[in-house]
Amino acid sequence: MLDADRWTQVVERAVRAPSIHNTQPWSFHADGDRLEVRHDPSRALPATDPTGRQQVLSVGVAVEFAVVALAALGAAAELDVLPDPADPELIAVVRVTGEHRPSDADQRAAEAIEQRHTDRARFLEQPLPDGLVERLERALGRDGVWLKLIGRSEEETAVATLLSEAEQSEQRDPAYLEELRAWTRTDAARPT
Repeated sequence: MLDADRWTQVVERAVRAPSIHNTQPWSFHADGDRLEVRHDPSRALPATDPTGRQQVLSVGVAVEFAVVALAALGAAAELDVLPDPADPELIAVVRVTGEHRPSDADQRAAEAIEQRHTDRARFLEQPLPDGLVERLERALGRDGVWLKLIGRSEEETAVATLLSEAEQSEQRDPAYLEELRAWTRTDAARPT
């Protein structure tokens, strides 16, 4: 069982998760060995994210950050995703199941959470470091995630065209523009 101070440390790391327009669409409730992570519908973006998909993904990252934080603190945990069909806002329950000896990888993952930030600058036009793609594929594959690199010029052109069309469509939507204005800052000197 974790005490309130340890749960606070876990949640402080979990809330560093990225979220669409930094809406932070989650809430946490810790009790004993259990942390409930909920979607907060009051932070919905009906024009930008009408199905709520991006917000649920954001909550999922917060859940993952909580699990990473627990591992770094020496707590083993089990994760129950969408545990109650009658309560769709309850995205996950994280249960502490015992002690865990944190590995170097656990510590590095927790440190990476602390360093995470948004960077809206242009991407560098340079090749990826040797071996990076393979390391990412291995790491992602453990969780059933796949990685698709866009490398051929015809793929790049197709993706760029689709992104441009999507951007043009959004820029013609007054509701989208109002949500964007309400949830984002334009001061480049201030991180979001």
